[in-house]
Amino acid sequence: MEPDKYYHVYNRSNNNEVIFKSTENYGFFLRRFSDYVLPFVELYAYCLMPTHFHFFIRHKSEEEIVIMATKGFKNLFISYAKAYNKMYDRHGSVFQPKYKKKVVADDDYITNVIQYIHCNPLKDKLVRKLNDWEHSSYPEIIGDNNTVVEKNKVIEWFGGIQNFKEFHENALF
Repeated sequence: MEPDKYYHVYNRSNNNEVIFKSTENYGFFLRRFSDYVLPFVELYAYCLMPTHFHFFIRHKSEEEIVIMATKGFKNLFISYAKAYNKMYDRHGSVFQPKYKKKVVADDDYITNVIQYIHCNPLKDKLVRKLNDWEHSSYPEIIGDNNTVVEKNKVIEWFGGIQNFKEFHENALF
């Protein structure tokens, strides 16, 4: 990974196992993300699904920060796996060995990646409305509560909150 570049970061569970079995699991994973990764990145979108996750981030500018963020992801996965294994009396890895990261280089790609990330629960038929999935940045972006997501920048990319909502509502699966 390189400084000042945007990335779509994602990974799946091993064997398509459900790795977020409770609201507590989702919350713990996000808290660990905040502890280990967020100090080194800007967060623009995320979605945690029962068997996988997506983050859309930008590394802060310095090279050593990129190194720290990479270590942060590793620590996130280790921390979550240890807690998950203890909670569910299991052993072994939880996530597939290598998480994926794709550079997102242009504005159209940015808006499409954000929409893709947020629309995962709809695509998988977990909810009927985007705002009903609690484990995504979508409700945080359209809501009034404080968030660690770069909400104003995301809304600006879409040309306003109404365009943001319409772009998501018009997603094709």
